[in-house]
Amino acid sequence: MMRNKGDKLKYIGLNIRRDEYEPYQELIKEYGLGVEGTFVMTDNEPKIYVDGKTTIHGPYLDLFPGIGDINIQEIYLNRLVEAYEKAKSVNANGMVCHAHYLEKAFFPEIWLENSAVLFLKLLDHIDSKFTIFIENVYEAATEMIKQLIIKSER
Repeated sequence: MMRNKGDKLKYIGLNIRRDEYEPYQELIKEYGLGVEGTFVMTDNEPKIYVDGKTTIHGPYLDLFPGIGDINIQEIYLNRLVEAYEKAKSVNANGMVCHAHYLEKAFFPEIWLENSAVLFLKLLDHIDSKFTIFIENVYEAATEMIKQLIIKSER
């Protein structure tokens, strides 16, 4: 994710809750670590950890980018845009989103098309310097995520 001052670890990020930040503050500054924070819609205003190196985790519970229902897709898009706006308010430079491709729940072509449409719509709402990271959580293989990234490129 972010560059480290040493040669052995080129990219490293830290995923910690806001209330766990303090013990890691010196380590984060010393090595220039990226920090991923979890964004919860009902949470209080997040604290800025490392300006310009912070990513926010987008909403994901009960939300699947490949879902076929356009009304639910619109809700998911709105939640992602709200998360983006919150991320920008704390100077975050990226947002992590789950791919949520569940092989037994979705037809691959339909999931891919619906997911790409959702992420392309999201790109219409965000700054070109802001990064969307697609995270592999439940996927047994990364091929579908690779296809999603290719299909969502501009």
